[in-house]
Amino acid sequence: MIKGIGIDIVEYDRVQLKIANHVLTKSELAIFNNHPNQLQFLASRFCLKEAIIKATNKKYTMREIEISNNEDGQPICNIDNLILSISHEKHCCVCMCIWEAL
Repeated sequence: MIKGIGIDIVEYDRVQLKIANHVLTKSELAIFNNHPNQLQFLASRFCLKEAIIKATNKKYTMREIEISNNEDGQPICNIDNLILSISHEKHCCVCMCIWEAL
C-alpha cells in the first residue's frame, strides 16, 4: 500500500554551492567534495530530500536524510520503505519518492 508520494524539480542555476553544508550529511559531503559536477550532485540531493519530505509528510531536516546508491546505482535512503528516483536533464533534475506501508 502506498502511504505517500512526493515529487520535486530543481533548476541547477537556482542552487548555490554554499548550501552544501546545510543539505548534505558528512558522508554525502565526502562524495560531493570529489564529485566532477558538484552543482548537479547537490541539486539532485536537495531535490530528492524535498521529495522524501513531501512523501512522508514528516519534518525531517535535510541532514537527517542520507542518500547513497546501491550496487546498481539506484538511489537509496536511510529511511525505510522508500522507493526513490532521480532524473537529470541539461538544466534541471526531477526526483520522486514513493513511501510504502508494509
